[in-house]
Amino acid sequence: MGGTSAIYKRTTNPDTTVGDGVALAYKIGTEVQDMEFIQFHPTSFHSNAGYTFLISEAVRGEGAYLKNAKGERFMVGKHELKELAPRDVVAKAIFNEMQKGNTDHVYLTLDHLDGEKIKNRFPKIYNLCKENNCNMLDRIPVAPAAHYMCGGIKTGINGETNISNLYVCGELASTGIMGANRLASNSLLECIVYGKRSIDDSKLNKKEIYKIYEKEGYNINENKADEFVEINNKISSIMNQNAGIIKNEGLLKTALTQLQGIENEYKFENNELYSLKLDNLLCVCRLIINAALLRKESRGAQIREDFPNEEKEFEVHTIQQKDEETSFIKVEK
Repeated sequence: MGGTSAIYKRTTNPDTTVGDGVALAYKIGTEVQDMEFIQFHPTSFHSNAGYTFLISEAVRGEGAYLKNAKGERFMVGKHELKELAPRDVVAKAIFNEMQKGNTDHVYLTLDHLDGEKIKNRFPKIYNLCKENNCNMLDRIPVAPAAHYMCGGIKTGINGETNISNLYVCGELASTGIMGANRLASNSLLECIVYGKRSIDDSKLNKKEIYKIYEKEGYNINENKADEFVEINNKISSIMNQNAGIIKNEGLLKTALTQLQGIENEYKFENNELYSLKLDNLLCVCRLIINAALLRKESRGAQIREDFPNEEKEFEVHTIQQKDEETSFIKVEK
């Protein structure tokens, strides 16, 4: 970063990930799809310093319990699968438990399990916990963290977009295989299968050679480094509080107002790295919020307390495109 500040945010993604790919594609007219569906991983390590890492669902699969600060198992009665319920169900339950107890985490307890078996089964998680002064064999402080965007740049089955000769694959793409939620290994399908399809299709459809135009390079104002980290943290807090696991119209509109305030106050510089990154970050946040506002229902990773049920009319994909009205297209079954 160049600065001394650290980025603290409840996400499992790298600090450098601020949605540049989605923003760049959107700004040239590419369609983006289903940006409202942000999956939260329910059990991400919680630390007061903000550092986090995933506590795999396999840990719950081995029999770990989720307990609140009082030591009560709160998933019992919430879902027939208890701790092994789908991610959105577990994340929502943890969020509600934290709200009820006025805490910022709950606990994943393993003290009733075979310690040696756990150490051998999860050596990396065990060592990471140990490095953070946590005994995995007793209990692990956890809280949900933003994990995966089920939407992204809209593509066809070969990674093609609405922009001629622009292909997208991997976690940046919205191929339609995710739906409103996601299974963990689907990301391999998006990366490997659609990556190959994109390459193969681009070879078949290469009709002309495009001239590569030189574009003015960007510069880096190192004086903006710490400021960018500070604003990044602020935006992360805004999005977590107002556009996170459980949303409503008031919270989403509050987020838009706060983001506009940040944009108004920031001194953007032409072709400057941190200015460009902040503009991209604000762009992606607005795409998420606008889609969440328009989807007046709860479905999968989109939970709105003011519209708690699934609605037949919203069995659609949300399509956003620059300078165009947001539209909906029916889900193909």
